Amino acid sequence: MLGNLAVAPASSGEGGVPGGATSIPYQTNPNPKCVSVSTGDQVATVATSAAAYVTLSMGGVTQGTFLFLIVTGTMTIRTTQGEAPPAVEVICGMKVVEYDPGSPLTKLEASGSGVVEYLIAGPQ
Repeated sequence: MLGNLAVAPASSGEGGVPGGATSIPYQTNPNPKCVSVSTGDQVATVATSAAAYVTLSMGGVTQGTFLFLIVTGTMTIRTTQGEAPPAVEVICGMKVVEYDPGSPLTKLEASGSGVVEYLIAGPQ
């Protein structure tokens, strides 16, 4: 995956993002990222109470090392990596994450009301 991330206003930090940058190139790690299985583009409509989660299909991916997710509105997303306790975060827009192959994504859940579009890929 290659692309550019446009930021506005320009970043002032001099860490990994150069100060004054308005366009930040990005690529996967490793690049290219080789995967054996993928869910392909998935779209799910979610309508739950705040305390309930819907498990999103991983379509045969049992060890996700890449997740691309877009939500309409604001939704709570819960991710599980192996036997670790689930991580919960509120997402408004897009999330892109690469997981360590030693601790891959094994479950993806959503709570709230809206549409979730996502792609999960990995070695198996």
